[in-house]
Amino acid sequence: MSGLEDLEQEVMSRLLQGEDEVLAILRQQYAGANVRKREMTAVGSFTYFEVKDDAPRVLKGKTFSFGDVAAELPQLKNGIGYVLFVQDGVLDMLEACTIDERWPKRIQDFQVAYTDSPTRDLDAIRRSWV
Repeated sequence: MSGLEDLEQEVMSRLLQGEDEVLAILRQQYAGANVRKREMTAVGSFTYFEVKDDAPRVLKGKTFSFGDVAAELPQLKNGIGYVLFVQDGVLDMLEACTIDERWPKRIQDFQVAYTDSPTRDLDAIRRSWV
């Protein structure tokens, strides 16, 4: 994947991690994708992906979203939450949002983790795309 910042790369790695057919296909899409555009807001960002036309699709072209990953930064009290959107079976957009805080001017130190526990609850994620 080209065009992602270090924090986004770590978040995407976590979001796409796990033994699951849908996640495996999304990892294939991600490996050949590029950043199409990025929109910044006062409290977050929208990073849009461009996926190759011949990339495999998931769940017969289904549209869904999931997000069980967050980032902690020293300059933010509440961190950053993430949601990954899949449109018509293809990676579409990664949304990042602070909680009641302005987006930091510079991101250097960060820690990325699952929101519910140290390990991922794949059953909860699967329910988001059923």
